[in-house]
Amino acid sequence: MRELWQDIAYALRTFRRQPGFALVAILTLTLGISANTAIFSVVNTVVLRPLKAPDAASLVRFITTTGASTSIAGAQSFDVWRQQTAVFEDVSAHRLEYVNLTDGSKPEQIPVARVTAEFFRLFRVQVLNGRTFAASEDRPGGPLVAVLSHALWTRRFQNDPTVLGRRISLGNVPHVVIGILTSEFDTEQFDPQPDVWVPFQLDAH
Repeated sequence: MRELWQDIAYALRTFRRQPGFALVAILTLTLGISANTAIFSVVNTVVLRPLKAPDAASLVRFITTTGASTSIAGAQSFDVWRQQTAVFEDVSAHRLEYVNLTDGSKPEQIPVARVTAEFFRLFRVQVLNGRTFAASEDRPGGPLVAVLSHALWTRRFQNDPTVLGRRISLGNVPHVVIGILTSEFDTEQFDPQPDVWVPFQLDAH
């Protein structure tokens, strides 16, 4: 337990020294019952809102806070969490933004989620067709790929399965469609609700 609190104290000191940007770290805790009680007494003060996913009780979302001021965790803060393998089963991050989608049809501004490769595993997200990101695609300079939400696939592509492997432009940057999510994945917990998911390719250095 002493090591756990030392890890938490170190992480919080690190977070306060770093400027925030729109990055949310999702941490899955693999702790015993007593440790869970301790960590959630801290988590309750910084959690944004309940997460909706299988095993949701083991998922928490963190922001940094200094008194009345709060900010979203930065890239280096996330990297600290990611290294705490003795405390967390896995760590993922996402950032939401609007970009223009073009694919030969009328351009459309859509919400896009940049996520680390662990995101789909943590949320137990299933694909209808194709696949989600490989770790090699989530590294800086990695391949530019995209996973479509079921809603966008239905609305924009009329449920066309041949969209897999097609190039679409997101913010004038070409991405290859590699997967389509099932309609069961609840995107209402995100604001805005993402239409496309792309690798974060986060560089913490």
